[in-house]
Amino acid sequence: MNLTNVHSLLYKYNNGSNLSLIHAVDNSLYSTCTRQNKSDVAGLKSYSTAKVMNLFSSETAKGHWVCSADSMPVLTYFADEYAAGVLEMNTDWYDESASEYTLQDAGDLMGFAVLSQKNTFAGKTVKLGADIVLNEDMSDPKILWPGIGASSSKFEGTFDGQGHTISGIYQTGSSQLQGFFADVKGGTLKNFRLVNSSFAFTGTHAMAFVGSIAGRVNGGTGGAVLENIYADAAVFGKGRFVGGLVGSNDGGNITLTNCWNAGNVSGESTEIGGIFGTANGIVTMRNVLNTGNVTAVSGTYVGGLIGFCHANSLIDIAYALTVGTVSSAATSGTGTVIGSINLTKATLAEIYAIQAEGLGECNQTVDADGITSLAKSALTGEAAVTAAPALFEQKNASEQSYWSVSENGTPVLGTLLPQD
Repeated sequence: MNLTNVHSLLYKYNNGSNLSLIHAVDNSLYSTCTRQNKSDVAGLKSYSTAKVMNLFSSETAKGHWVCSADSMPVLTYFADEYAAGVLEMNTDWYDESASEYTLQDAGDLMGFAVLSQKNTFAGKTVKLGADIVLNEDMSDPKILWPGIGASSSKFEGTFDGQGHTISGIYQTGSSQLQGFFADVKGGTLKNFRLVNSSFAFTGTHAMAFVGSIAGRVNGGTGGAVLENIYADAAVFGKGRFVGGLVGSNDGGNITLTNCWNAGNVSGESTEIGGIFGTANGIVTMRNVLNTGNVTAVSGTYVGGLIGFCHANSLIDIAYALTVGTVSSAATSGTGTVIGSINLTKATLAEIYAIQAEGLGECNQTVDADGITSLAKSALTGEAAVTAAPALFEQKNASEQSYWSVSENGTPVLGTLLPQD
């Protein structure tokens, strides 16, 4: 028996028999077919429920299935019956022999995420050719984002947004890797803005990696790079490793240049930071800004830039500003810049903050002279040029200044603002 693309069957079973790409919303089909909850495949969530993705990406089924906005996956042939409409995921742009791709719309972007579950994109470059919106209404999001990359297929390529903006990314649930990129190894992420988005780990596992740009980043053999990135997204995690941009760097070398987190970050465990939840490896940051509030509802190790620096890490931060409020119910392990430094070599220079106690717990001697704590008024408007002159001396390869004066606010990374 060979059942393929059968509308009433919705769960994958493949052990060498002729049953393939079969899914079920109950367990009555076959005793060894794993049951899939209907809520997990309802609506456009189907595109991001990993085990159902095969309906949309396998060579056998591709093109035969779409997602209705208010129901389960349906055969393309019957799609016109669903007045709520569908989002057509597209992978036609992908050619295995090519080394560069350009995504033009939400369907292309979702196709990229689906392909990345089994494809590392090593040696390849994926670009954005336009601004992309996934969920128009974030008060009632229909599309659940799966994340780019997976623990078994970390993203290793280059993602170049070419200055475009991505918005309406919604991710929540018990997956331990939450972020626009779920898992990255030695990749390069650059030149894009992520706005009006939300990432939340609501599971019970003690360890989960949550960040708006990436849940987890490993430097790999050549190092990972994040540059020219702006993010304004709500980030929340019940487990450890919650960061405004990156939940955790999981070893290796990672460099951040010209990166700005404007979203609020909150957690119910430990290791929560405005840029990194935790730093575990070699971390270099240049011209980095956090304007989001960082809050530990419970737990400790909370920082405006980094929540926790693990043992034997090397941290090098220069030309940074953090102005968001950092708060925790804990009596220790909270710092405007770094929550806790554990047997870490830290080089800190030209870092500015508007709260005192730049460093939380330190179990070794760290030179904190590179941190300057000032009243917000001293960093507002033109006064900032006098208070933090080193920031305004920093220029990119095009001789543009990274930092700009904000008339009624603190300095900003001007090149990351929307361009007219």
